[in-house]
Amino acid sequence: VPPEKPVNISCWSKNMKDLTCTWAPGTEGETFLHTNYTLKYKLRWYGRDNTCQEYHTAGPYSCHIPKDLALFTPYEIWVEASNRLGVAVSDVVMLDILDV
Repeated sequence: VPPEKPVNISCWSKNMKDLTCTWAPGTEGETFLHTNYTLKYKLRWYGRDNTCQEYHTAGPYSCHIPKDLALFTPYEIWVEASNRLGVAVSDVVMLDILDV
């Protein structure tokens, strides 16, 4: 089956320079096909899309952004799930590093 929309994105920071985010794979969980999850983020008003690189750092559905995050500017964060039958995109979460 096609992937379901990832849900329950939550993020935290240890030192206001990094960010770790987790999510749930959707209401049904894993599909019968291998599904890739990609966490993307950007500065809210003018950023370009960035892709998280360090997956599975805090569990199976997680990614860690180690550095180079801006303070005092909100980020948009979302997760894309894809397999051979389609793509599903989570709702966008907005957060400021100082608030997490």
